[in-house]
Amino acid sequence: MALLTKGATLKLDSTLVNGVKSMGEITESCSKIEITTLADEAQKFINGIKSYGDAISFTCVYDKAQYLKVRAMQNNAEHAVEIKYADGLTITFQAYVSTTLSGVEVDSAHEYTIELTPASAISIADGALSAKATK
Repeated sequence: MALLTKGATLKLDSTLVNGVKSMGEITESCSKIEITTLADEAQKFINGIKSYGDAISFTCVYDKAQYLKVRAMQNNAEHAVEIKYADGLTITFQAYVSTTLSGVEVDSAHEYTIELTPASAISIADGALSAKATK
């Protein structure tokens, strides 16, 4: 069943980020380590460590107070991240935060981008099931 993206949220530490327009891809891939020997007829590989990519980007509608609060998190410290989808799927991890103010154009909304560089493993859980279990 398709899921409407309306209702998805981003939380940085305890701050609910308002005005999120788009969320970047969350990639989970493993490096490939070759283990082929001279006796093998074909290449062989095993999975190495997980990679989540360099950064996950979020485009937000500019609001001065919100932007300054998020910008203050650019302090070389790890911050707790929680992304929640409308169906309860919850993604959590630690990340470093950086921001970019978008360019200004005629007849357009001002935006900024939040980039989260993962600093821990990313956990993906069905928050809807967890919420039902605690009731």
